[in-house]
Amino acid sequence: PDEEVTDPNAVRADAQDAESSDARDGAGRPLRYTHPNSLLEGWVWKRSRFWKRWRRRWLVLLPEELRSFRSRQAARQRGTQATEVVMKGSVLRVYSGDGEAQQARCFCVGVRERNYYMVCDDENQKRSWMSEIEKALCQR
Repeated sequence: PDEEVTDPNAVRADAQDAESSDARDGAGRPLRYTHPNSLLEGWVWKRSRFWKRWRRRWLVLLPEELRSFRSRQAARQRGTQATEVVMKGSVLRVYSGDGEAQQARCFCVGVRERNYYMVCDDENQKRSWMSEIEKALCQR
């Protein structure tokens, strides 16, 4: 089942994560990463499209797309369907969504069809996601 909260600023997305250490492999990549070519991975709260509920998601930024999964285990299993996929070239802009979503540490990924709102555990995480998504997926 999906883990939901009404106030994503009150609960850390990675709080219940046993693998949230900063341990790294020989190439300097975090051990907790699930994809060998990912640019960034981690827990966020993502706002659902219709019910506007905040759901815990494992976000994976790949060179060609952004994917969200219900769990890190789901992301690890090849063939598991992502809950969302945003393709390279479809992203119109990435911006701070604090005001629109009325949540601190929120960023928005805007595509033609909709906006995806995500809340991070801290400002550094938010800045990293915004910067890396913009570099990898924004239309040029």
